[in-house]
Amino acid sequence: MTITPNIFDYATSELSQDAFICYLLAFGKEEFKGSKEYNAAHKFLEECDVIGENIIQIKRQYNKIDILVETDKHFIIIEDKIYTEEHGDQIVRYVEALRDEINNKKLGKNIKVCYFKTDDYLRHYITTNKEILAQEDCKSLNREFILQLLKDIRQNNLIFDSFCKHWETPDNDVYLDDVSTWTRRTWFQYLKKLFEKYHINDNNKVCDINNYVPTPSGGFLATHFAWKALSSAENIEAFYDKEKQKKGRQDAGTYKQIELYFSNGRTSRVNLAHRFYSNNWDKDETTMYKEQGTLEKLQNQIKKTGYKNQNKMGASTAYKVMVFGNVRGAYKKFINRETSLEILQEIEKFISEAC
Repeated sequence: MTITPNIFDYATSELSQDAFICYLLAFGKEEFKGSKEYNAAHKFLEECDVIGENIIQIKRQYNKIDILVETDKHFIIIEDKIYTEEHGDQIVRYVEALRDEINNKKLGKNIKVCYFKTDDYLRHYITTNKEILAQEDCKSLNREFILQLLKDIRQNNLIFDSFCKHWETPDNDVYLDDVSTWTRRTWFQYLKKLFEKYHINDNNKVCDINNYVPTPSGGFLATHFAWKALSSAENIEAFYDKEKQKKGRQDAGTYKQIELYFSNGRTSRVNLAHRFYSNNWDKDETTMYKEQGTLEKLQNQIKKTGYKNQNKMGASTAYKVMVFGNVRGAYKKFINRETSLEILQEIEKFISEAC
């Protein structure tokens, strides 16, 4: 069967997705009124609590804002993400700068925020400063929303149809297949169901699925869970700061990590690891915990479950308990149809032990 090329299989950057959103919203201008595309664009605006207003202009990369939509009474900041997350309170900073501009120019418009993310994610956007940005002025829209929005109009528009085909969720039957064929979205579905099965919370960073970790060799997706801080007695006095703890700083402790590597979009390697992290994610501090014997104690506990090796000392330190991969001689077992069931059983055991 011949598979029709899809431009979104190649246009994978957030800038490409910015262009797609702008393209969709451009149909919301007055000259397209009465069309299904116009209705879809305004349904998008309605989800941002902007109802019955004309779209005046759409800007890309305006003062670092991904997309800025101006309507009769509002500016809508659209923060567009695919795999990454918001960082450095960037949305609050955008709102603050835009509000200053509105006041200086006496534009008399309100601000709404749309956090738009197509890759799978667990949490909605939560403002970091409610004095600058009220939570009720923020909306989080995901892949399922845009697929439903375009459901009735995609057939007559190649760009809409291509976008939907690119982002449609794989069937559950893929779980019966060779794990080496799994994509990052397949893993997200699978891991999310396991965390739900074992009632592992997905809020407040108790569980993060498929976070990208850049490395010189190309990076991997890390799923973090089972966070456990060291007790006060175990913490090194110099690094245990109760005031910082009150402000949300973590004590030194441990967590579990599932590491997924990909080649040409398909799974090439799976690591299961215990990790130790320092209070300040600092290499020197981690070394001090090693010198006082804390890491050796943790290492001995992990040996009981199949400890394999320790990575070189860093801000955090990993103890691998299971490694599967497709590089001959480098890993414990290959990833193929024959080992898939064993891999999934080991992963489920690794997760269930965190309960």
